[in-house]
Amino acid sequence: MKVYCTVSRLEQANAAIARIQLLGFMPEDVIVANQPSEVENLVHTESEMTRSTVLGAIYGFVAGFLLGILNLAITGHGVWSMWGVPLIPIIGGLCWSLVGSIIGCGGILVSPKVPKEIAHRFEEKVADAKLLVTFPLHSSKELSGVRATLLEAGATDFFYTGDAA
Repeated sequence: MKVYCTVSRLEQANAAIARIQLLGFMPEDVIVANQPSEVENLVHTESEMTRSTVLGAIYGFVAGFLLGILNLAITGHGVWSMWGVPLIPIIGGLCWSLVGSIIGCGGILVSPKVPKEIAHRFEEKVADAKLLVTFPLHSSKELSGVRATLLEAGATDFFYTGDAA
């Protein structure tokens, strides 16, 4: 579970981090974004990006392999040597696997934990000179205490993902 909120000033972010530390959170767990481009990196986790890249590579390989077989079916295997016949689908698969991994590394092949509307709203808030503060929660029982603590520090626009860390 991750908590996301915005603050208007750096002092509020520092106060929020200090108050979160009093609740037992480590300062290295708290991430503050001050650029809209950083927001996308926060809403897509590293594991989601890796999964999307691997899925892209797998889908690309399958597509390239099938295109290689289609190529052999159209041109016929008579013009190819004994080694060329199996290499055409394999090389096609490897080439398209690279294309698929490039497409997948953008995270488009997995559904993000944060809805696009919420991520867009956070990007707009950060563009309006606000800061996005995020950190992981270990259980949903901590949420009400963390929310109250962050409200005292001046945080707004709360959002949290529903899965526990």
